[in-house]
Amino acid sequence: MKLCAGPGCLDENVIAMAGKDAEGWNMIMPFPTNTQSELLGMKIVSEAAKRYRGLDPERVQIFYIASWVEMAVMIEGIRLAIEKVGFENLTRQAVRDGLASIRDFDLGFGFPISLSDDCPAFGRFLQITEIRQGRVWPVTDWFETLYVVGAAPDSPWHYSRIEEKV
Repeated sequence: MKLCAGPGCLDENVIAMAGKDAEGWNMIMPFPTNTQSELLGMKIVSEAAKRYRGLDPERVQIFYIASWVEMAVMIEGIRLAIEKVGFENLTRQAVRDGLASIRDFDLGFGFPISLSDDCPAFGRFLQITEIRQGRVWPVTDWFETLYVVGAAPDSPWHYSRIEEKV
């Protein structure tokens, strides 16, 4: 049986439990994997994981990488908010507006990150991966998704607009 899942229900721990049965399973990934060591962003993540957690690059798991990406986006949103309103006037709304103003933020992972009012999620780029010898390997390049969960109904990223894109 071949399985296709996302990182929320299939990660290195599940792969380890499944053992050889996981070979050939696929994942839809919105984050790079530790097998993409050539990416500048993964080099930075791997160095931090080694320095602060003692992890070798092949042991840096999906959720470590996902947290790195999410926190980098959050910090950029806060930075943009402070740039706009100043630290003394920083509010939840200012941070939210800062996040919604992120455009083509490059973390060195091979895809840009942009957020907006009508597309508040940054997972607009995905890659298909395959489990090989217990590791997650990309089998496609990054591609832009047709829709994003959480997009506003009048947004071009809302699932109801897929027919307009194909």
